[in-house]
Formats: sequence, structure tokens, C-alpha cells
Amino acid sequence: MKNTSPAPRPPKGGAEETPANVAKLATQEDVLPLGELALIGTFGTEEKPGALLFLPQGRAIRAQVGDRTVAGKVVGIDQGSVTLQRRGKTVRLSMPG
Repeated sequence: MKNTSPAPRPPKGGAEETPANVAKLATQEDVLPLGELALIGTFGTEEKPGALLFLPQGRAIRAQVGDRTVAGKVVGIDQGSVTLQRRGKTVRLSMPG
């Protein structure tokens, strides 16, 4: 039997529109240092943690322990911080704010 149901409609105002009060609450000015490496967040499980890094070039990447990134090798991730090794130095990044 063929499905003749109409396709669902996107919410009024478009799916990409963010209500002003939500945007205001979710946005903090001058938190990420532009042009510098920064940790945006950590995620995953204790066994397989991940990190979201903001690169100096202005883009974000996902990384896991053992990954080699332009920021260095990820050697550790815990709740709210990531440890990188680059050019013989160890750097620990913490969440901004």
C-alpha cells in the first residue's frame, strides 16, 4: 500500500531561526580568544572521551585521545579539559568562562 500522507512541514519561521531570548541566553561575548587555540567542550564517555577544539584559523574540529591534529597530539581528555602534546611541550586547555 502506498503512503499518501503529506510530508511534515517545518516549524513556522523556518527551522534555522533561533528565538531572540534563546540566542541571548546561549551567547556570551568575548569568551573564546579569537586567533588562539581554545577548548569549546568535551563529550563522550569515560572510556571514549572526545573534545571540540576551536582552532586559531577560525574553525572547529572534533578530536579523541590519540588523534594528531594541527593543534598537536591529543594525549588526554577529561571533563572540561584536554591535554595536547606539540613540539615536545605539553599543553592543557580548560573550558572558557
